[in-house]
Amino acid sequence: MVRRLIAVLVVALLAASCSTSDRLATVNGDDITKEDLFSLRPSYEGDESVDSETVRSDLTLLIILEAVVDAVAEQYGYEITDAAIDERVASPPERYAQLFDLDEGADVTDDAVRASAVQSILRDVIVAELAEADAGSWEKMLAERPENVTRTCLRHISVATEEEAGDVMARLEAGEDFVTVAAEVSTDTTNFGEVLATAEGDCLVFYTMVSTEFANLAATAPIGEPVGPIEAYDEYNILLVEEKLAPTLAELEAVPLEWLDPTLASALYTPWFNDVVRAADIEVSATVGRWSEDGIGIAPPGE
Repeated sequence: MVRRLIAVLVVALLAASCSTSDRLATVNGDDITKEDLFSLRPSYEGDESVDSETVRSDLTLLIILEAVVDAVAEQYGYEITDAAIDERVASPPERYAQLFDLDEGADVTDDAVRASAVQSILRDVIVAELAEADAGSWEKMLAERPENVTRTCLRHISVATEEEAGDVMARLEAGEDFVTVAAEVSTDTTNFGEVLATAEGDCLVFYTMVSTEFANLAATAPIGEPVGPIEAYDEYNILLVEEKLAPTLAELEAVPLEWLDPTLASALYTPWFNDVVRAADIEVSATVGRWSEDGIGIAPPGE
């Protein structure tokens, strides 16, 4: 009952303040208004039972988006265009498909969808800039860190010691069948030398989640030739690459986010994002709550 009253109270306060000010928050001197907030959901139209957490969540999204837009313009001189937003909404990359794959009747407006498009475009811009700077250049990325842009279809044999791994390599180099040897000696009982694959059956994956060294060997190994041993998870592994997918320099420069390992993208983007939002000058109307000083979000009134 108390929760319901708070939810109604927040919306009532928002409505009542229309006569004095439409400002709900300020980010680096720019106002975010009730009109901006109410443009995100059809349910905001005349509905006095909108949940207060939804209000704070949506307002947080607008605040963060404003902070990121400002930072990208200041740091990289990038200004987003309506044409870029239209293209992203019409043809979103697969990595962002869930943002635009909405059920019919979902409580979102076209403005909300366009906000998601802006968010995804800016993330791509930022990650590309950070990744290129981190590597030194796209050319260096390909030459020195190919595991960050190379997916492979891989077989492996795992054994407990380096000596055992040496014996396995000797047998393979003598011409023994990889799968046959794996079935005999590999400690990976879930996969006796078969091609590793995701639950969806995709075998072309990044291997940086195992280790940088493991992934680098997978990315640089000749196709069809056993290589190793490489240590990972306290075991020694012999690898056999069946297939490899990597960009040319021109392809990487043209669409880097189509090639970059998502793990790398997140590792680069998350600290940049946190720093930018925490450095922004943010104020929130007391009718909604207050901007959290030790995190990224709006604390309810009185907390």
